[in-house]
Amino acid sequence: MGRLPTSGYCLTCRRRRVKCDRSRPACQRCLKSGHHCNGYEEIHFRMDKLCLGAPQQTLPIPRGPALLKATLRGRTRPVGAAVSSANVSSNIDTYLDHFLSTYHWAHWWKYILYSGLQTETSSASYKTAESLLTGYFAAKHADNELLAKSRRLYGESLGLVSHALTFQTRESFVLLALPIMILSMHPYVLDQSAELEHHIGLGVVMMHCGPSSFQRPGLVGIFRSCRAMLVCQAFAKRRRTFLEEAHWKSIPIIGKTRTFMDRLYDIFSHIPGLFEDAYLSSSGCSDNSRVLLTEKFETLTQQLHVWRTAWDAESSSPLAPTDLPATRNPKPSDTSTDRAPFKGSGEKAHTQFDSLDRALESITYSAAIICLQRLSGILTPRNHVRSEASDASDDTALLLASTAAEMVQHCAYIACEIKQNQPPYFLAVAPVGIAYCALKDMGGPGETLARSLANICHINGFLAELAVFNIWSRNTSNVEVLR
Repeated sequence: MGRLPTSGYCLTCRRRRVKCDRSRPACQRCLKSGHHCNGYEEIHFRMDKLCLGAPQQTLPIPRGPALLKATLRGRTRPVGAAVSSANVSSNIDTYLDHFLSTYHWAHWWKYILYSGLQTETSSASYKTAESLLTGYFAAKHADNELLAKSRRLYGESLGLVSHALTFQTRESFVLLALPIMILSMHPYVLDQSAELEHHIGLGVVMMHCGPSSFQRPGLVGIFRSCRAMLVCQAFAKRRRTFLEEAHWKSIPIIGKTRTFMDRLYDIFSHIPGLFEDAYLSSSGCSDNSRVLLTEKFETLTQQLHVWRTAWDAESSSPLAPTDLPATRNPKPSDTSTDRAPFKGSGEKAHTQFDSLDRALESITYSAAIICLQRLSGILTPRNHVRSEASDASDDTALLLASTAAEMVQHCAYIACEIKQNQPPYFLAVAPVGIAYCALKDMGGPGETLARSLANICHINGFLAELAVFNIWSRNTSNVEVLR
């Protein structure tokens, strides 16, 4: 899916050539500067790059809506289960096994691949999954003929998505989420490219469909996967996401089906926007703006505390105090008596959890704590009297160190479990990247643990993929990598 025709900025900010905060219905930057906000252009869809690596060719777009044929039919197959021979290419199992055994994020992302392989072989979802697996296998074995097949499948899948866009109905658009998610993996996996063009298309499709479209049976896992992917992108690009809007929290997943992770993402999705606001206003932040940012920060901190209290109460076998993430109350003033935060941490030791879900919730919560603690430093006025808060600053540093160190143990548990179990949705790697960057910043033992975390995730040769999550860094080079 190609880039949007606009930057997403309001018409006034585009005309003035200034950065827009993309607030709706009116841009706050325009209102604060006394300008009239002329609103935003309507969203238009377009497709480009139909043939990856072969732009001189044009692939025919199928006449029928093949994409709409039971795109999400059936349940995701369990780990290790064979794909039906009636619904799979002859070598797809070989390619899938190779991908799962060699690609470092394969088990984190396998939910959407399995979902794609459950669809009909003529669907875009299946073709995108087959193209990814075939291309990865071909690249590792230097098989040019197989690589050409992968490119052809990629072009065919883009053609199906392009054709489906002409239907302009919510029923068809919501089914595009799965193939677009798989398309998003292609440049990342095959080319080690950080271009996120398909992520943009995924967000546009979701906004066009609306949250109520994901209430249909079988779509909850797809919605959670979309949410994880887009929030992960928001952290990497240090930009807010539309998923922080209230109706995206209350409508897609309602009632008793809402999990602790769903409630946590309601909080987690606000953090990138808070950092964007903090850095947007850092060059000339007024007192009122700082007060508003501080209020948002305190609200999120309190929400995390409420979430954690409920999460602890729900556990059937509570973890020992030393196994819990470092914060009991995630307020910046919280202190820790542990003066050896790295003691006992390492890639060989890991915490035991009741389930994989609990471990994933734990590292996401800890990542949120790290981000908010880092944000508190950004929001502190430069003329703040440091002597008044020197003890609190030391305690905060110990708190961050302990939290990040324990996340290494938790990631070790997750790395073992996801190889044996099927994750319930696409797993965002943002919490891992946040822990890595926090440890790296600490130096000394922290850097040692950062290397341990990279070993656990088998990502030593791809550390740039984790470095982009240093969202609190004033150096924007990490952000520009993904633009």
